[in-house]
Amino acid sequence: MHCRCFYHAMGTKELGKEGLDVVITQDMPVSGIANSWDETKEIFREYGIPADSNKALKEHFQGEQLDSIISFLNKTIGSSDATCIEGG
Repeated sequence: MHCRCFYHAMGTKELGKEGLDVVITQDMPVSGIANSWDETKEIFREYGIPADSNKALKEHFQGEQLDSIISFLNKTIGSSDATCIEGG
């Protein structure tokens, strides 16, 4: 199954109805991620990032830390950036 990488604009319940997997990307705002997946809020707390931050992940993290947090968040929500298709 393929996923679509995009700025979070729809609720995950709506996406589930379409059968799409959502992948967290560096351009997504922390607040959009936290509001969509409650299980990510604790991760942001551990990193000292407010769950209501409207800044994108890439504005909070850089380099290997950014790659690591994206991978960890995707694993937490049951998704994988390996299933992401550019422009999908």
